[in-house]
Order: sequence, then C-alpha cells, then structure tokens
Amino acid sequence: MELHFLAPELRRLDDASAELCACSLWTDVRPMRGLAGLLDWRLGGRLSALLKSGFLSGRRGEALLVPGKPHVPFEKVLVVGLGSRAEFDDAAFRETVRHIAGALEGLRVRRAVVELPGRGGGEVDPEKAITMALECVGDSPQHDAWWLVEEPAAAFYSWIANHLAQSQKSLFDGQLVLVCDVGGGTSDFTLIRVNRDGDRVEFTRTAVGKHLLLGGDNLDLTLAWLVEAKLGTQLSIRQRSGLRRQCAAAKEKLLADANLKSVEITVLGAGSSLVGGTLKTEILREEALE
Repeated sequence: MELHFLAPELRRLDDASAELCACSLWTDVRPMRGLAGLLDWRLGGRLSALLKSGFLSGRRGEALLVPGKPHVPFEKVLVVGLGSRAEFDDAAFRETVRHIAGALEGLRVRRAVVELPGRGGGEVDPEKAITMALECVGDSPQHDAWWLVEEPAAAFYSWIANHLAQSQKSLFDGQLVLVCDVGGGTSDFTLIRVNRDGDRVEFTRTAVGKHLLLGGDNLDLTLAWLVEAKLGTQLSIRQRSGLRRQCAAAKEKLLADANLKSVEITVLGAGSSLVGGTLKTEILREEALE
C-alpha cells in the first residue's frame, strides 16, 4: 500500500485522487476536532446536525457513511467513532484502524484519504501512529493508497517506519533534515533536527517555511505552455486541457526514470481536422528538470 500525505487544510484535500475520506470523532469532545471539524464546515454542518439529533454519537465501533460530493471532492465520507478520549489507548487505535480498513474493503474502496485515530487532537504522536497503522494494514492487498491527513513532517516519520535499518545507519545526532511536501497547488518545507543518544532517537521541528502557492499543477501548466510554444500554433481550450494532462503524465515519467530522455506529446487537431491536424512534439528530460 502506498502512503501519501496531506496537510490538515481544506484546500489540500482537493489534491487527493481518492474515492472516500475517513475521519473520526470522540463521544466527549465538542466541537469536533481535526478532519471531522473541517469536513463538517465544508458539508454545511451536516455532521453537527447528526450529532445533535442523536443519530451519530462517536461511540467506539460506530461507523456512518455520508454523501460527499458536491461539497467535498469525495463520493463518500466515512465517520467512525473513537469512544471516550480518556479511555483511548494503543489497543483502541489498532481496533479503529482495522475497522476503517474493513469498511473500505467492504465498500471496495482502494484509494482513500484517512485521518488516523487520535491524530486530530494530537493524542498519538505521528511516528507511532504511522508505524502502528502500517503494522495493521500495510501488507493488505485490498488497499492501493492512503492519503494520511498529517503535517508535512509526517512524510519523514513514514520514511523512518518503512526504512528502519537504513535510518539507523544514516541518521546521526545533530543532523538537519529538510522535508519537502509538494502538493498539487502548494508546497511546504519543514526543517527537523535529529537528536540521537545510542539507539534512542528523537526529532525536533526547528523551522517551518512559508506556505507557497506553488505546486505540481504549476509545473504542469509551465510544461504545457512550453509545448505549445514548440508546436508554434495557438491551441484551443479543449486542446490545452488535453495537453495539460499529457504534460502531467510526462513529468511523472521523466522524473521517475533517470534513463528516460524524452516523452512524446500528441495533440489532436480541432474541428473537422481531428486526425489530419494532429500535432506532435516531445518533452525532454532537461526541460522537465528546469
């Protein structure tokens, strides 16, 4: 299962190409925190209304499926109960993660945005939460990808959880690690200091960069304008839309394979010249890296 990360912000939820979003809530914490609170705002108070009516309570083991679109970019929103915050422990965390995974499998959802239990209010630290979640469902063939709602630094904790042997060798006391989180339309940068004493390793976030309104979508658009200039003709809106999708795919191919020198781009003609007016060029690896 692939893990991706989304900052706990509404505008970042739109970056995930997932079918469902899973959030959780307590019986004894109001107003709702974390992802549940963000989704409730986007859903026009739907979750708050369900709580007020008594149809939803947050008890452990509870699960409710709510329609998502058009208010959020997901077909469905899954709300699971955590029970009492005071009684929440590692066993409850694992039980809830398995509950979420089982619900997704029952719905045949393979790609989901998930807020891990207890992370909305910081009851469980991110490294521990990601490690336990991977132990519960990391090897399951029923899940293709989860987008975890976490701070950008969570990507660093996930890398450690998946590369324990390598991290023990490469991380040293006083080391500074720059975590880069590039989303569809924004980018975030976090600097983490490693504190190591023997086998005990701790991490301290020392600096957080400004939230940049620049992301993968901007790179795709830049490549699209470059390709249109190489074609030497002005494209229609429909052609530009198709070109942008091709540029996004070409960018991913070129950045993933160091031996790939170029990717061919084909733009269909407009109007009656759909085939005869087809235009072709290529995006070079050097252009994608620029």
